[in-house]
Amino acid sequence: MLIAGEAADADIRRAIWSDGTELVAVVEKILTRLGFTVQNMDSELKEGEPKREDLRLTLDCNPGWAAIVEIKGYTKGTRTNDADRIRQYRESYGIDEGRVPDLTLWIANPHREMDPSSRPAPDGNVRNTAQLIGAVHVLTTDLYLQWALVEHARKKAEDVVKHLISAEPGLWTPSSPDSAL
Repeated sequence: MLIAGEAADADIRRAIWSDGTELVAVVEKILTRLGFTVQNMDSELKEGEPKREDLRLTLDCNPGWAAIVEIKGYTKGTRTNDADRIRQYRESYGIDEGRVPDLTLWIANPHREMDPSSRPAPDGNVRNTAQLIGAVHVLTTDLYLQWALVEHARKKAEDVVKHLISAEPGLWTPSSPDSAL
């Protein structure tokens, strides 16, 4: 029988292996636990409306701040042709809200069928593509590790959020565990 902490970790660990709606659901949980207010856009989609980004984020401590999030799982590396869709979501947000989002996150679970320790890092093409569309490319393995550090009191959630929302477009590099101690 799993104790509560082990059960929570097993649930969140799905961020490392899953894709599709399961991946969106677990990333939504991680972002909520880190302190974001999360709006699942698929659950609000009305019949006949075009698809939007997977999630929208806001922060109670930073009124007016907003982010859009697209989440993808890949059996191989990140597919940069998804960038067009993310760019379109960013532009649609700008039209709907009268401004671009403060942050665009492209959260990816590449090589999801491989052991996380064996997965190759995204290449320069992924970095450049993310920069071109104004998105921060975040690996689910990194997001999971940041969540685990917060859960085990090795990092403060506010520090993870601050580092994430201040990221420049391109590949996101999480801060080290010791930088928040």
